[in-house]
Amino acid sequence: MKCWVCDSNSMSFYREGQSSISEDDLLITDSRYGMTLPLFKCLQCGFLQCDTEKLDDLYERLEDKVYIESSEQREKQFNYLLNKTLPHENNGICPNAYNILDVGAGTGLFVKLAMERGFEVSGIEPSSYLANYAISQGLPVTNSAIPDYAADSFDAIYMTDVLEHVANPLPLLLEYTKTLKNGGVLFVTVPNVSSAIARLMRKNWWHYRLAHVGYYNKKTLNHLFERAGFALNRYHPVRWYFKAEYAFERAAKYLPFLREKDCPKVLTDLFIPISFGDSILAAYKKQ
Repeated sequence: MKCWVCDSNSMSFYREGQSSISEDDLLITDSRYGMTLPLFKCLQCGFLQCDTEKLDDLYERLEDKVYIESSEQREKQFNYLLNKTLPHENNGICPNAYNILDVGAGTGLFVKLAMERGFEVSGIEPSSYLANYAISQGLPVTNSAIPDYAADSFDAIYMTDVLEHVANPLPLLLEYTKTLKNGGVLFVTVPNVSSAIARLMRKNWWHYRLAHVGYYNKKTLNHLFERAGFALNRYHPVRWYFKAEYAFERAAKYLPFLREKDCPKVLTDLFIPISFGDSILAAYKKQ
């Protein structure tokens, strides 16, 4: 086994895990935190990865009805990301951006929101179920895991919570690099395995999930993108939005005294902005 980030052969067993997975283990809304495939650590760069091949076939069969039902909170999350990163004349990252690609587009919600802001947007999604839902809404989302776009098609590419799901990501990243114009920007969001809360939670950290096969920090993420021909431009703050009822249910996984209680009705429809500091949102410029 080679390290997906630095290509080193110096891999050491890190922790035990489930021996195999199915498409049901890849649900975006899966709440079985702390469960992973067996993990291995690179002794050269410290990257954590699973011993697995590409998961394209599993993601193609993935169906997640609960994900569709959570669109309201995800719309708030995506609007926040767009406000923080959307290329415009004053942010100095990609001032003339117009054509945008959303990788791992899901139901096309991000595509829809960016289109409403006047951008030319395309989406690509490996799950037939989610992609077909987006297409049924009239959104330009392609059902595929492999990009098939002309070179220099896009000014900006978004990969929001995608790379941690990808085995051996460099070849795929290089394919997307070809579709990005020179000077274009790729915005990527991944969980940060070196964050304070990840170290505190240890094996119970909520980003340790069967669907996640690679675990990044700033060092390993930057190394991967340098190999793909990118230079770090800047980091952005990250904030996620959750319905109070959803947050209550997830908190019960860690706080036993909540497990037999229902979320107070007065909180049911509230949205809570949360920033645990355990995600990285970075902008990388194509060199």
